Amino acid sequence: MLTTTRQQRFDAIVIGSGIGGLTVAALLSKLYHKSVLVLEQHFTPGGFTHTFERKGKFLWDVGLHYVGNMGDGGTGKAVFDYLTNGNLNWHKMPDPFEKFVYPNFTFEVYSDPNRFQSDLIQRFPREQTAIRRYFKDVQKAAFWFGAHSHVGAISGIAASSTQAVCSSFWGHC
Repeated sequence: MLTTTRQQRFDAIVIGSGIGGLTVAALLSKLYHKSVLVLEQHFTPGGFTHTFERKGKFLWDVGLHYVGNMGDGGTGKAVFDYLTNGNLNWHKMPDPFEKFVYPNFTFEVYSDPNRFQSDLIQRFPREQTAIRRYFKDVQKAAFWFGAHSHVGAISGIAASSTQAVCSSFWGHC
């Protein structure tokens, strides 16, 4: 918590300390060396990333249940490693990582997408065509999201490089 009696200047003020606000603040600070003030009205920073407890025995997460793509080589892990200087440790959740309980049946979800697909088809055989199409669509969306993210990163690097070269010759751009 920052308390001060003198006036301070910040390059950026981020309102809200949820995962998005903290990510933006960290990126502004790390990438652009900006002085950033993060403001939060709640007494616990972190937005939907924190938990709360009742009666000393009930624990709830308020929004974020689990995060995927945190294995070595994953984009998500690379981003968090950069933001935290590698100080955030990720642990794979045990399988099954999710269980849906309905009046007539229970369905467990495993992390292997092939198993997830085959379990769905086994449970809902008449929906096999739709389930297979859904998994193909998810793969396409993931591919295009990754391609778009990489193009954006490359164009950002190119823009930074162009800015640096331009500044070295003319002092500004």
